[in-house]
Amino acid sequence: MPGRHLGRWEGGTSEFDVIVVGAGAAGLAAASYLHYAGFEVVVVEAEATAGGRLRTDTVDGYRLDRGFHVVLEGYPELRRLLAPGTTGLVGLFPGVALLAPGAPVRVLADPRRVPATVATTARELWHLRGIPRARRLVELVTRADPSVADLVGALPEPLGRRLAGPFARGVLLAPELDVPLWRAGEVVRGFWRGRVGLPQGGIATLADILARDLEGRIRTASPVAAVESGGVVLESGERLGAGEVIVAAGPEASARLLGAPRLTDGLRWRAQGYAHLRVAGPVLELPVVGLGPMDEPIWTVCEVGAADPLRAPMDRDDTLVTVSFDPTLDPADVQRAAATLVPALGSAELLAIDVVAQALPALRRAPAVRIARGVTLAGDWTASPSLDGALGSGRRAAEAAARALRGAGSEDR
Repeated sequence: MPGRHLGRWEGGTSEFDVIVVGAGAAGLAAASYLHYAGFEVVVVEAEATAGGRLRTDTVDGYRLDRGFHVVLEGYPELRRLLAPGTTGLVGLFPGVALLAPGAPVRVLADPRRVPATVATTARELWHLRGIPRARRLVELVTRADPSVADLVGALPEPLGRRLAGPFARGVLLAPELDVPLWRAGEVVRGFWRGRVGLPQGGIATLADILARDLEGRIRTASPVAAVESGGVVLESGERLGAGEVIVAAGPEASARLLGAPRLTDGLRWRAQGYAHLRVAGPVLELPVVGLGPMDEPIWTVCEVGAADPLRAPMDRDDTLVTVSFDPTLDPADVQRAAATLVPALGSAELLAIDVVAQALPALRRAPAVRIARGVTLAGDWTASPSLDGALGSGRRAAEAAARALRGAGSEDR
């Protein structure tokens, strides 16, 4: 697709060095890097606010994310873009809790970091003993491109379907366990060794942080009608010119704007159901990600209010719990299903419930991102399906645009 011919620019001289189409994580990252490098950049966004899939609503004073979002502070691209201490993250307990109907909560963590979990963690990992299992694990890791499903088949119970499977389903949104093992391993290491957090006040806060140095450079409610080599045409008819255009508008919108329907070939979205509940008191005792077993439709339970008090009104004594679930589950059955794992949720007040149909793109072969002269793609769907993938794709698109602009400047001289 590189070298693709786009419409001829008829808008006259360039007003900007770079136009970024889309103010999601990838677009904000691209614009930030270009701004820091001294380029004149503008971001045009169709929606009324920036953030893309990083959305938070306010209901009765509660800050409710659209979906269940956790952020690993050790994400390389997050650390590259934002200085330590500026990410706005509040920490979750560094581990996971195993939930099961009628059973006590079992918390697993690295005992070197959380000595109090040494007994339960050792008890679960004890199931790994045995030469036959060791051989199966060796066969697994030497296999070409093994998946989490392969790992679950090689692990003894209850580790496979109580830990590995639920983690892939609840955190990576992969109920079929079709995530490459290397990708799951990256996230597991982040949970085990790093700091897992929630953006204080909701995931939209992270979008605000990404956009904070772009004041006056983001035009919201400005949908783009067409992308051309040399600029964009807004639906209002206004034309904006630039030496480079970065399209970070999501796969379907990018394909439409570029007249390239094959961009979405093989693209598959992972969905996530979510519910936010107001509960009278603590439900898990710790601000930890609780994992439901594979035979239950509840994926995760997390007492987000215990980690981040700013998500609830200051004058309330209750706590906020977020539940993620199988998106095919009838919404009327969600609270009952959650109460089988955490009984206190049976009497909770439901604040919001919905399904995010396009929560995360499934991993696939990445498309070429240099679409035509002066036009580059960005977004997690072009790289790795994660916040880190989105930020990294934005950085690489910014670097490509900067190289092209500097090269053009050299030619002009």
